[in-house]
Amino acid sequence: MAHGFRQGEHICSFYDTEEEQLATAAAYLADGIWRGERGLYIGADRDAVLRFRTALGADGLDAAALAERGALIELTHEEAYLVDGRFSVERMLTMLRESIQQAAADGFSGWRGCGEMSWVLAGAPGCDQVSAYEAVLHQFFSGTRACGLCQYNRKLLPAPLIDMALATHSTAVIGGRPRFNPFFQPGDAH
Repeated sequence: MAHGFRQGEHICSFYDTEEEQLATAAAYLADGIWRGERGLYIGADRDAVLRFRTALGADGLDAAALAERGALIELTHEEAYLVDGRFSVERMLTMLRESIQQAAADGFSGWRGCGEMSWVLAGAPGCDQVSAYEAVLHQFFSGTRACGLCQYNRKLLPAPLIDMALATHSTAVIGGRPRFNPFFQPGDAH
């Protein structure tokens, strides 16, 4: 599962259960790690990150050892999206840009990030910028040695947010594989 992702892609996946979310995230990041890429995982909280580590273990990887050698970075929503209790498009783009540059400087063949998107439900200041953020990521990743996967919970997130995700991601995970997303609308920020 989750093979065939290419650098430069901005990908979305939708899930109904945490088990499904973790399996997709682990397979996606494991694929990159096996290719020599640095992985970034952003989970809801420390417990979610620990559950991700278990899922990554099912793909034959030791998350603790990967984190220790810098091949895997694990952050929570508060450490990535909601620093100081607010979301900022500019801060996220800067963090992603610096993380990608550091991966290259550290000798990794690329970078791949995965973020679980339920943080938008927190209603923190700036959360209303999520559609602008998602719209700019397609161009941000295009032509880089990086790719990003945004994971959306179909049961928790409102339909307009799911529609926005479909409009702003060129690739969608379907049946565990990346596929062209026919609903993608370049430059759309709903």
